[in-house]
Amino acid sequence: MKHRFNISAAQLALRSGFGAVVSSSGFFLTFFDSRFFPRTSAAFIPSLFLSFALVIAGFVISTRSESSLENGIAAERWPEEKIAALRCLMRSPLWKVLSVVCTVVCLIACVAGFIAVASSPYRGLFWVGFIFSMTIYRLHAAVLPRPSIGPPKTIDWNNGSPLQSQHWGEH
Repeated sequence: MKHRFNISAAQLALRSGFGAVVSSSGFFLTFFDSRFFPRTSAAFIPSLFLSFALVIAGFVISTRSESSLENGIAAERWPEEKIAALRCLMRSPLWKVLSVVCTVVCLIACVAGFIAVASSPYRGLFWVGFIFSMTIYRLHAAVLPRPSIGPPKTIDWNNGSPLQSQHWGEH
């Protein structure tokens, strides 16, 4: 018996994207708030806790949504037409371009962070790009069907030749 859920597969994918936005805003706040809250000010510690809470909350929202999406597709909770529309959207070249852009942002921010000073805001850009590229990857993995490899190849141990060595017993 199929259960009816109030939330669609596309809404779960959007929720996962929202979790990535929340999580990356925590990193953005952490690395870009030094202009507003210097490390010596009294507002730095609350700002750091807010950033940490945003990162954790976004991570939980994103991973739970992706897990629900993957489990829902496996359990056939939604009609195939709705899943087909989401799969068609995920196969779009836009997502591949967006994933490449996020990866390039990560690489540029990483290189710029090594060139610049250690407390550079480029580290925040790295994590923002990383979170978005991983969210896109996990959504692809959850939505798109896995290719069938075929039956596993097994080794027939009964028809093998016996092991022989001319050096057995020698040290």
